[in-house]
Amino acid sequence: MEAEKCNAYVALGKTFIRWIDRNILEFFIKGLRRTKMIIEAEKEGIKLHQTTFSSLSDEKENNGLKTDKVETVVCDNDEITQSRICDGVGFQPSPKAEIVTEESSSKQLSKVKAIEARVFWNDLNENIATLSIITMALSIRCSKCGALSFLTCSVKQLSSSHCQKCSNGFSVHISPQLVHQNSNVIALLEPKGCIPLDCVLLSSKLSYTCLQCNKEAAVENVTYGISSKSWCYCCHSKCEFEIKSIRFVGDFNSIAKEDDSVPKSKQKKKKVERLMMLVEGQPLPENGTCRHYKKSYRWFRFPCCGKLYPCDLCHNDAEKEHEMKLANRMICGFCSKEQPFQKAKPCINCNENVTRVKSQFWEGGKGCRDRVVMSRSDRRKYAKCLMKTASNKHVAQLKFKDENKKE
Repeated sequence: MEAEKCNAYVALGKTFIRWIDRNILEFFIKGLRRTKMIIEAEKEGIKLHQTTFSSLSDEKENNGLKTDKVETVVCDNDEITQSRICDGVGFQPSPKAEIVTEESSSKQLSKVKAIEARVFWNDLNENIATLSIITMALSIRCSKCGALSFLTCSVKQLSSSHCQKCSNGFSVHISPQLVHQNSNVIALLEPKGCIPLDCVLLSSKLSYTCLQCNKEAAVENVTYGISSKSWCYCCHSKCEFEIKSIRFVGDFNSIAKEDDSVPKSKQKKKKVERLMMLVEGQPLPENGTCRHYKKSYRWFRFPCCGKLYPCDLCHNDAEKEHEMKLANRMICGFCSKEQPFQKAKPCINCNENVTRVKSQFWEGGKGCRDRVVMSRSDRRKYAKCLMKTASNKHVAQLKFKDENKKE
């Protein structure tokens, strides 16, 4: 090395640590993909023949060949073998051989098409390693008529039902995912015939892993915005977390309009409604108003059932099995931001008023339209009206011009 020739000191340790720090995530992902490939191959009954580093070094010494890279292929006899490609000499796989990495990439592409359920949460005691879903209660919309339905789904099982309005069949398959510090995807949904709108967290069931003893525990009756406290059954350490919201992200246009495997119910089709989706940053349908309250721009989350409704009357029309409790959380009708209930304050995200505010000005047509009540400072109060006044000087100038024209 040049440093040895010059008898100089070079800080190789720092550069090596920086290189590891930049590439440690990539190393972890590659190792995880290879481990996942091996596990999936063992589940399908494929035998693995892994060669250790010592055996490879012995074969290199015996054969006198340099090994450049190792490729994993699937041959005709359903066995995964590893071939060493040397300088000019290598194993030529059969034309029927398929590379395992292509299969894993195709599986990953199929998973990308699924709808991601992203959870926004806080680990208050920093004692939770992972968070996962056991059962998920969903609020869904029919892909054909837009009718609202509720479906409780278990993980790794196909949950199906039909629309009560247009008898359209729909189903949802949920693949659970682990939520940790670097990932907030709690599940992958594969819906058919319906669009997921909201997760009813109060009726769902979650599980967490204790960071101290690595034991799992289940938790129920979780509410948005309220911390859930529990103690580990093994080491008795306190585990406290808070879930702010759960949002669905993905290509909703690629969802099938109907699931043919689900039988239809014999009901008459009704009027088609507009599809509704809850996307943060976009307004709610009709800005959150309903047929009961046209000046309320928000949806409410009721603690009695954990579901979203525009008002208390809409809740009573849909939920007749239990008594209503006053809502403690709401969603803004202009930006779909979920937040604690506030009676007269604007939205904490977009600063829009969630109720109609009384004003004495025009405000682009959204304020006061009555000229009697309108403020004198507003120029629309006297515009094109008999109440408009004119100055004496201006009237005198008009008379003087008329007299000059007559002369």
